[in-house]
Amino acid sequence: MAAQFGYGCNVRYILVCIYLLIEGNVGIPVLPILSRMTRHRRYLAVLLSSLAGLMVINLFIAVTLDPFRVFGISGFNKRNFEPNTRYLKIEYLKRNKAEGFIFGTSRVNGYSVELATKLTGIRFYNLTAASQTPYEMYRNLRWLIANRKPRMVIFALDFDEFDQPLQRYEFDLSRQEHPEVDETSRVLFLWKYLWPHPIHYVHSLYGNLIKKDTWYVFEPATGHYRFPLFDRMMAESPKQYVEERVSTNMKFRDFRPNPDQLTYLTRAIQLARKNGIDVKVFINPENHRLFRSYDFSAYADWLRMVTRTAGTVWDFSGLNSVTKNDGQFYDISHFTFSAGSLALYRVFNPGHPSLSSLRDFGVRVTQDNLEERISALARELGAE
Repeated sequence: MAAQFGYGCNVRYILVCIYLLIEGNVGIPVLPILSRMTRHRRYLAVLLSSLAGLMVINLFIAVTLDPFRVFGISGFNKRNFEPNTRYLKIEYLKRNKAEGFIFGTSRVNGYSVELATKLTGIRFYNLTAASQTPYEMYRNLRWLIANRKPRMVIFALDFDEFDQPLQRYEFDLSRQEHPEVDETSRVLFLWKYLWPHPIHYVHSLYGNLIKKDTWYVFEPATGHYRFPLFDRMMAESPKQYVEERVSTNMKFRDFRPNPDQLTYLTRAIQLARKNGIDVKVFINPENHRLFRSYDFSAYADWLRMVTRTAGTVWDFSGLNSVTKNDGQFYDISHFTFSAGSLALYRVFNPGHPSLSSLRDFGVRVTQDNLEERISALARELGAE
């Protein structure tokens, strides 16, 4: 007996009807259930077509606006929105030569590569990256050694960045390492930037097309970023600028260095010296308010560990003529090019006239005078 299905229609007839539906012959009288299947197919086709259209639109926007400048096609984002400078710097260095490199957080932007090049005779490039840690310095140094021939590196350090974990910024698109540094697939790297990021699109459009003032510009040729708006404000009303952007009451912050970061600092220094690279280690100048916010005993222990690792350290921290001058800082964390130039002069041209009245700025620290330096820093804090 033939199998039956609803309305007295056998299975063979149903199969014929399905075939005719698939072939598109909509004039054939079909069962209600098959009609519903047809509507569902149409709904699904419309849904999939809409999704595909949205994906194409997003792809066009992502590549055209390219707020992080990883696709390198449109060149739309030129100001007021921070691109992925980690990626852009490696891309630049793949095509251009440099032999000296400055590593460190965004604060080391203040060390002018033009001045460093002039003082050393080595063409410098600034590899500053937001919150860069020794772990990231080490990985970038490995890439440089494999692809370039560095002659000198400056590791410029900040106490308050040593507490960071090794793996960070999984979802921060402005801070993704270049895939060659990260040793990952370029396709997987770019895939992250093809997803919809409407907030980034809006900020990029506003900063480039609407915002009148330019507060941020990135220079791939030097690795620097510039602050035209802040520079103008500092020149026009220095006192007002300090009151608005630098005069901040800092609370006590209990930073404890991550031992893994200290391990990678050691590895980076050893790797550089193994490859015949001249290594300079700086402790960056920090605004006096920031320096006072630290637990000094933790800071002193960190300075001991860094000095033991590096052998020689140029220490620009503490309370001195530069760090107590708020006019030498863009904000509580970032020193100006003027302050950075003074540090470079101290190391590479200590007889420069600009240092004549700044004898307390920059101390060469070794194992021999380390405890003396720590005692001097403690006295500076205790004298206030």
